[in-house]
Amino acid sequence: MQPRCKSCGYSLAALSAGPCPECGTPFDPADPSTLYHPAQSLMACVALRPARWLLVLHGLVALPYTLMLDSPSRLKDEELLPLDLLVIFFPALAWMLGFVPHLGGRWLLRARHIPRPRWSKRWLVTPALIACIITAHRQNLVWNVRWWIARPALERYIADPAAAPARIAGYEVVEIERLEGGATVLHLGWPDTLYSDGHPQLIHIPQGAPDPKRTFPFGARYPVPRNADLGHDWYAWVDET
Repeated sequence: MQPRCKSCGYSLAALSAGPCPECGTPFDPADPSTLYHPAQSLMACVALRPARWLLVLHGLVALPYTLMLDSPSRLKDEELLPLDLLVIFFPALAWMLGFVPHLGGRWLLRARHIPRPRWSKRWLVTPALIACIITAHRQNLVWNVRWWIARPALERYIADPAAAPARIAGYEVVEIERLEGGATVLHLGWPDTLYSDGHPQLIHIPQGAPDPKRTFPFGARYPVPRNADLGHDWYAWVDET
């Protein structure tokens, strides 16, 4: 790559120290700081990498926030969607704005047979973190694992006539309500209250129980605005009444 004048970009190849023939700016071939090499801008792009503190901040904010809001399908409050975009979309956009020039600079250096700096593994952190967040959301991983672990304990809990509010295997039961016909409603507290402005509940409807349309004072099984069939006679929903 031919050295050029830092002021006007005039080619200084094969010239000795002195003023630039074009603009008169002094230069010295032995002093790189007085010259401009076109590869310098490419090197600056290739040297870009995410700041470690930004990656740590994204992980500390986005991942716990997103996992706490994990819930069965259709139970999450739609008003929380902009917050989901905040912890996914903007970090992804910032990553793209840095990665595209970085990748383009590496490609140009390779095309010009100029040695390139080592690849930074920091570029993999943000895509991996976002992929984990999206996967956890789509598959409801945290909530489903929590439910799979807690279901046997919850079934033993509702079978106890003297059961009182308690934390059962990750679920905070703030109130237990036994309805006519054998159905049981567990009113949940934190962290399930995070994903909705309503009242999250787990409802157990044993086989042979009366039609929920007549049993539940706040609506039927399916007309409830946000509900999920958990299987094994269990249902989750958000009571917005």
